[in-house]
Amino acid sequence: MATSLLSKRWRSLWSLVPGLKYVDDTNRDADYERFMQFVDRSFLSNKVPVLEHLHLNLGHACPFVDIGLWIKLALSRHVRELHIHIRSSKKGSLTLPSSLYTSETLHSLTLIKCVSLDVPVHVRLPRLSKL
Repeated sequence: MATSLLSKRWRSLWSLVPGLKYVDDTNRDADYERFMQFVDRSFLSNKVPVLEHLHLNLGHACPFVDIGLWIKLALSRHVRELHIHIRSSKKGSLTLPSSLYTSETLHSLTLIKCVSLDVPVHVRLPRLSKL
């Protein structure tokens, strides 16, 4: 009973955290699967209307599709600071969501080793002060 109450208390507290930082330090695909499930569950349980920051520090096992999904979720929560670091020698192109390039709330965008980016012709980031 006490464990159940404690877990509910933490769960409600977790849902109000204004910033999220995830570091993937996995070495095997099975470890990455657990990491991905943790990110998905914790991110989806977070209910803040404005996400102050999302930091993703990701290793070689992280598929580009997961990164794109997490960015979309952050943008839907009006993220102000987005930091993406991919520690990998992956080849390919990370396609960022088109909504990233027209975000009304993004103040800071950091992209480290994001391979090649497909940037659209029209970009409008009125609040961006740090790139």
